Amino acid sequence: MTNLLRQILDSALFTASVAHKLALVAQIAEEDQEGPSLSHSGNTEISRDLFPADCQLLQLPNIAELLSGIKEAIPTDVPVAVFVVPGMIHRRHLPDRLRAQFPGMDLAEITLALLAEMVAPGSLIWAILPQHFVFTESCRMGRERIRKLSHLRLVVADDNLVSALGMNIHPQFRMCSVLLEKGQESDTIVRFFKCPLAATESQCSEVISDFLRLLRLPGGKTQYGYVLRDGILPEGTWLYEAYHPDIVRREEDLAHLGGIQRLDDLFEVIRGIHPTIDAALMLDATSNQGVAVLEARNIQPDGSIDFDEPRYRANVPPERLVQPGDICVRAIRGPQNKLTCAIVEPGTPAATVNTTVIVLRPRNSESTRITTFLQSYLTSSACLAFLNARGPEWQVVASKLLDLPIPVADEPLRLAVESLGNASSQFREWAEELEAARGSLFDSQSARDARLTALSMGRLAKQRYEAAALVGDFKQ
Repeated sequence: MTNLLRQILDSALFTASVAHKLALVAQIAEEDQEGPSLSHSGNTEISRDLFPADCQLLQLPNIAELLSGIKEAIPTDVPVAVFVVPGMIHRRHLPDRLRAQFPGMDLAEITLALLAEMVAPGSLIWAILPQHFVFTESCRMGRERIRKLSHLRLVVADDNLVSALGMNIHPQFRMCSVLLEKGQESDTIVRFFKCPLAATESQCSEVISDFLRLLRLPGGKTQYGYVLRDGILPEGTWLYEAYHPDIVRREEDLAHLGGIQRLDDLFEVIRGIHPTIDAALMLDATSNQGVAVLEARNIQPDGSIDFDEPRYRANVPPERLVQPGDICVRAIRGPQNKLTCAIVEPGTPAATVNTTVIVLRPRNSESTRITTFLQSYLTSSACLAFLNARGPEWQVVASKLLDLPIPVADEPLRLAVESLGNASSQFREWAEELEAARGSLFDSQSARDARLTALSMGRLAKQRYEAAALVGDFKQ
């Protein structure tokens, strides 16, 4: 992977057209952090072999020297090519002087913003960043500030960068690379590349060939990347999946189901009980007052809700109770796991939810009619792809959920989906009846009654099977 990264850098950053080449690597000492040390503080020793012989490698040992060292090391009158691994320190753990000077920004964002501001037009900056920087709402201010100072040219999604760079952070901490250019405002093209694991020389050769082809393409896609010709909105994410042609095409294809709307147009989010903000409303589970508080564990994979043995109860006003027709969605998931959700049925016990459950409430009667259809969609692979294109997070963010494209089914399709769900539920009920009858044959207190029950259920099962076979035979 190190050799592959070297070839990628030579192709996109350290080109012959840029004479001045620099590599800046942060070395953050623990005494420079306020508060507990982070597992991804950014301490690293990067191999000199990654860079050309004429590239100057600077290791900056602490925050004070990081900021002043950038100003001293970067020529401001000629274009430069800069490779930078900034310190990965959260804003909470920065010194007060930095938090005051750069409010709401982590150290990586501060470093990148300073570089983008200081370099001369025509300069290129390749930055190694935490993946969350390119899509989370908390980093949006930093992305917008950097976009005002430079232009995003390339995003490389690569889960193997940690091992390739020898960074002293947890291997599951996801990283990515961005390439910025100072100047060239009229060029809006952004390229995206997802670097696969390449263990052999032939695999590395295949990946680099695909990367070089991507750099030459004016539009379209390659095996591992694609070109976004229209650029990204200032408030947009820099996530690889967000603009992929396959995702765009899949969303457009949803229109064949009857139309597309945003979830926010049809449903609203009802806020759950917060353990700190709403602490005064919370009751012990043994209390006879209040209502049950549903958690993520109560939303079952089979689409049901477990109201038994809640861990908490709460006193809440009527508007914060779940209502029949609400869709309860687990707010915790794995990036590769589909959503888990359930519809609140009429006659269920009074309950509310905590922050591990997102409640979607229909805005009108039209929305109410599609709850079953929507539940099927939310638990689909298509919805998973659209959700990951908005950020592969463990926590389901309500705002991103409301931004999802929703197929609006016409009446025949809606009724067909409901019929499938009803039939599935009925088949499960029949199967449970048959298993109960078979199991009771030897458990009943009366063998005579058990025999009669088994014979009756057997005849009924045979009749149902034969009737179903006739319906499935189109010759009948």
